Amino acid sequence: MKKNDMAFYAKGYYIIVSAVLIAAGLLMMLFPSFVSGIIGIIIGAALIITGTAKIVGYFSGEKYGLAFQFDLGLGIASLVAGIVIAVTPKAVLGTIVALIGFMEIINGAMRIQTAFDARRFGISRWWIMLAVAVLSVGIGGFLLFNPIKSSETILVIVGVSLLISGILHVITALITVKKRPKKKDTASVYEADYRDL
Repeated sequence: MKKNDMAFYAKGYYIIVSAVLIAAGLLMMLFPSFVSGIIGIIIGAALIITGTAKIVGYFSGEKYGLAFQFDLGLGIASLVAGIVIAVTPKAVLGTIVALIGFMEIINGAMRIQTAFDARRFGISRWWIMLAVAVLSVGIGGFLLFNPIKSSETILVIVGVSLLISGILHVITALITVKKRPKKKDTASVYEADYRDL
């Protein structure tokens, strides 16, 4: 498969994964009591799917090298964390929440850098990614320190975290993922892209 095609399919997969995260987040926000008994399975599955998407994206050959630049390490970490949580679904809720918070902080921090890199490339909508990434870091920090004792409230906040993560993935894919131009057209296509953005 050509690198251009890989980038196209990776972008689509990324958006599908984002939809899964958003759906999981909404489920936890709307029905916290229902998901309380299966949170480990839900979170584990979401992390495994997300980690796989990140690893695939990293090797896709995306033109700017922005969307997936940190995704090999993040993908492996998400995959391992997802497997651990999925095989120990009855783990203490506080441990799962703290892990999710930590992952959100790291992912958000990486996306903040991606946003500034996008600005350097002349992508005009970089600030949207920056705003959502900062929000992701804030929610992650809240989950990591977890000052709330109510399990249902915490599940709602975890749901919000997954929702924001899904939105951040969609924004990253839509704003920064571009196909590589053919070598002979590289300069002209890059120039056109920057004018368009």
